[in-house]
Amino acid sequence: MQGKLNLAPKILLIVCVLALVLIVKHQNEIKEFLGHSQQMLGVFIDNFFFEVGSGVQRKRPISLEKKQVELQLYIGEPFRSFGPEDWKVFWEIIYGGYLKPDPERPDLPKRKRQLTEDEIIAELTERYPTPFVLFNESHWQAFFEVINKK
Repeated sequence: MQGKLNLAPKILLIVCVLALVLIVKHQNEIKEFLGHSQQMLGVFIDNFFFEVGSGVQRKRPISLEKKQVELQLYIGEPFRSFGPEDWKVFWEIIYGGYLKPDPERPDLPKRKRQLTEDEIIAELTERYPTPFVLFNESHWQAFFEVINKK
């Protein structure tokens, strides 16, 4: 019985030394794995906080009617002929969240965010070619002034 007790610390010491050697040998892979895991966790946390509203750049106002009237007056079509479903889709483009991949890290999960102004322009131009393909810089500036006005 005494021999078995003396053998246990020696086996534990050998296992610890082997584990240390393996850690030192594969430290770069371990760092990369832990860094990737930390970045993935960061994306999940960001997506959660976006859903609860703290990661939102453009906050949706309580009432959108004033902005709808301004868009109909200042821009005209297609806003004058918009129905309730069209407005719903339009405001989702402006204030909604989209899962977008990180171009620098495609191996990470998609991060939820609002569209940038350039992405909004591309989406509106594709969805409503008339009149948005004819817009120049000053038109877009006036458009975003109405959208971003509090």
